[in-house]
Amino acid sequence: MPSHLHSAATVGKPSLRLRTTSGIIWFALQSVATRGVALLQQFVLVWLLAKEDFGLIGLAYSVSMFVNLLANPGIDGVLIQRQRQFRHWATPGFWLGMATGLAGTLVMLVAAPLAAWAYGRTELTGLILVLAIAPPLQALQIVSRASLQMEMRIKQLAMLGILTSLLTAALTIAGAALGLGAYSFVLPVPIVSIVVAVAGWRLARPPIRPRLEVSRWKYFIGDSAALGGTRVLQTLVMQGDYIGLGLAGIADAAIGTYFVAYKLSTQTFLLMANGVSSVMFPSLNHLALDPELQLRSTRRATRLLAMVAIPFCLLQILLAGPLIRLACPPSWEDAILPLQLLTAGMMLNAPCWPMQSLMMSQRRFGELFCVALRYTIVFAAMIAFALVVRPGIVSVATAVMLWYTWSAPYLYWHAARRKYPFYEYFAEIHRPLGAGLAAALPCGISLSRLADTAIADAIALAAVPVVFTFLFVVLTRRMAREDFNDFCAQVAPFWNRLRGLAVPRVDSAQSKVRR
Repeated sequence: MPSHLHSAATVGKPSLRLRTTSGIIWFALQSVATRGVALLQQFVLVWLLAKEDFGLIGLAYSVSMFVNLLANPGIDGVLIQRQRQFRHWATPGFWLGMATGLAGTLVMLVAAPLAAWAYGRTELTGLILVLAIAPPLQALQIVSRASLQMEMRIKQLAMLGILTSLLTAALTIAGAALGLGAYSFVLPVPIVSIVVAVAGWRLARPPIRPRLEVSRWKYFIGDSAALGGTRVLQTLVMQGDYIGLGLAGIADAAIGTYFVAYKLSTQTFLLMANGVSSVMFPSLNHLALDPELQLRSTRRATRLLAMVAIPFCLLQILLAGPLIRLACPPSWEDAILPLQLLTAGMMLNAPCWPMQSLMMSQRRFGELFCVALRYTIVFAAMIAFALVVRPGIVSVATAVMLWYTWSAPYLYWHAARRKYPFYEYFAEIHRPLGAGLAAALPCGISLSRLADTAIADAIALAAVPVVFTFLFVVLTRRMAREDFNDFCAQVAPFWNRLRGLAVPRVDSAQSKVRR
């Protein structure tokens, strides 16, 4: 049996498919937990902080997110790609990460006053200086997280994600309650970074030696530079709307409204995206000698992810109004429409995330960078056009939604080496999408007929999830039976494990037959 298959199907271990599915489900559970934490955090903060505080932190993050990439310009991806020689490369990877983390701190110290001048907000200087402490601390996590991913210890990675969310929420709310304003967001960042780094090291115990091994750093440069460049471009997309709003002179209060809407719409899915990458990348590496099997596995992951992302997003769109009206002060109702627009875009974009893991597992880092460069240019053009035609957060949210709708099939088409037509991506997700829209229609009509009162909103929050979920399951069984059965078959072993039942073990011979 080839070694790359043997590693996934050793005696006494679950099959690679089961471990991959189990990993994705663990990250889905993490996303549900962090979603609850994020909602609680945001709804508490809107009562404790002013809109201007949210606007300032959004602009501060638009600077720090880029510099933080210096702490990890793709080193973890290179380590996972070279998993069989991990012990050989862990030490130079660690010390290179520390060097780039310190460089990130220096760059941020210089960038702080420049950003304050460019945006015309002197308050940004102090916020960015606090965030400058984090890059070296975040660099401590690179090797330990890569080790956990390589060994597919997904449960531990999910627990680290939940720890990060809980600790960040607790410290941020405490800071806001003490009257720290926008500093409530930045002061927890270095604290959480060091706590998570220590926890990750205790779990992974990476084999780090005290020697710097500088001579080996150069071997990280090629692939990590391309991967790091891709991450810079992706960060530009994530922060480009804030940059555009800040440079266009939009008021801090309006930017704060957009910041909250964006966080509510995408925070969990960004965590889920990291989760999918954490599972799919090492999993597809085990199939490195069979590109066709890699592609089939990735397309299957796309369909399964659509079964989760689409109903979740549609439910969020339906409940955006009642939730914000009940949980936020009246002045925050202008966040409802941007939240719905951004969530609609995320719904169409989320299922394509496994395609990036496919390209990374095939070491197509340069090609992935070129793809990211093209869709970043399109994103910048769409944001600029929206701000020129009608400056405001609704027009920017609309541009982001349209970009999400275009970029997903583009990435899918390119990752599959253009084997399928451009519209094939929508063919993959149209069945659960159709079932979701059909389930959402009666719920939306019912919501439109409810009175605009707190009692009606409370009834909507209690009833709509139950009705929508029931309709979605019934319709999906009819309209997307194959995807529904596949999803249930993948969830069943994981559910049995949670219930303490025996999970069938797959020996090498059985795994070879199944593949």
